[in-house]
Order: sequence, then C-alpha cells, then structure tokens
Amino acid sequence: MPPLTASDGTWTGTPPIALALRWQRCTSAVACEDVPGATGTMYAPTDADLLLSLRVVVTAANPGGAVEAASALAGPVMAAAGPGPPSGQGPGPGDGGGTGPGGPDTGGAGGPSTEPPASLTAEDAIVALKGTIDRLGPVNMMAIEQFDELESRHEFLTTQRKDLVDSIAATADAIRRIDETSQARSRSAEEGLRSAASCATPMRTEAPSRTARISRRPGPPRPSNASTAS
Repeated sequence: MPPLTASDGTWTGTPPIALALRWQRCTSAVACEDVPGATGTMYAPTDADLLLSLRVVVTAANPGGAVEAASALAGPVMAAAGPGPPSGQGPGPGDGGGTGPGGPDTGGAGGPSTEPPASLTAEDAIVALKGTIDRLGPVNMMAIEQFDELESRHEFLTTQRKDLVDSIAATADAIRRIDETSQARSRSAEEGLRSAASCATPMRTEAPSRTARISRRPGPPRPSNASTAS
C-alpha cells in the first residue's frame, strides 16, 4: 500500500486551538492502537500493518477543553511500501457540534487518502500471512492438552468441595437435632421428677425403744466380819 496522507480538518472555537495528529492501526473500528512515532500528516505502512486497517485521529484543544475526531478506516494493508509521493488529499470534515462552552467544534478529521490496492499476489499473501503469524507471538502447542488437564482437575476439585460442604451441612443438622432431642428429654425428666415429688406422702418413723438391763455377774465369796480366836 502506498503512503497515506491526512489533513487536520477544519475546526472552530475560541482561539488558540492546538491540533495534534496521530495514526492508529486497527483490527476493527473499535479496536485500534497508536502507531509509535506516527504523528505527521503522512504515514507509510510497514510490515507491522499487514492485513490491518489504518486511521488518523486529530485532537483539538483550547482553553475550553479538548475533543478528538477519527477518520474512517483505510485498508486493510496488503503490502508494505516505502516512502513516496502523496497520493491525494483527504476529504475535509463536515459540520458538527462542540463539547462545551468555548470548546473547539468539529465534524471529523480529514481522512487518509489512498489509491485502490493492487490485486494480491501469492508473494504478497505469503508475506501477509507470515506477518500475521509473527504478531501472534510464541504458540504453546501443548496448550489444548494442558487446558483439558486443568479443566478436569478443576471439575474434580469442584466436586470434592461440594461433597465437603454437603457433609459439613449434614453434620451440623445432626448436631442440631441431637441438641433438640437431648433438651426435650431433659425437660421431660425434670418435669417427671417434680411431679413425683409433689405427689409423695411423707412417712414418720420411730426408733425402737430398748430397755437396758444391767446385771451383775457373780463374783468370788468375800469374807465377812468374824471374830477371831484368841
């Protein structure tokens, strides 16, 4: 693809208005990235732009604020080209509204102008395909097998976790039911004891009387007072 040219467009608003231009390479209208160092009105595509589209973004700023306007996409780039004469002047912007008091107004930036791309040859297709593969970076050929292994392990761990959670919940429920049953039985036994205690008749008991008899055991004869012979 030959070099691209773009204009700043026409802006209105409170002066001074500072304009900044940058080029972007895009895979779609909403997926673009800035081209490093590409800030001029002309840009020559490189191998990094193969099979991608290009656009220009103009930023206008003044004391009232800043706005951006992007051109339509040009491309995709089929073959890189070195510097050459510009192929044409991009169309100017249309009319549009501003973003705030005193801010610059614009309807769009001047879009890049290119000649229609030439038919794609086999060599160009090979170069473009090689550039696309190079942009993919290193490819892990074992990625699918590793993904399947990790997915299987994840499913196993998920099942194990569910079993543990269910077991914990069942154990907690069993403990709760045991507590309720124990408390109910304890209350029932306590009420039974109170009922039995209130219905019981007290009994009087007397200790048996015992008569103690003291008897003297017979002892040996004792001498009485007797007159002695003289």
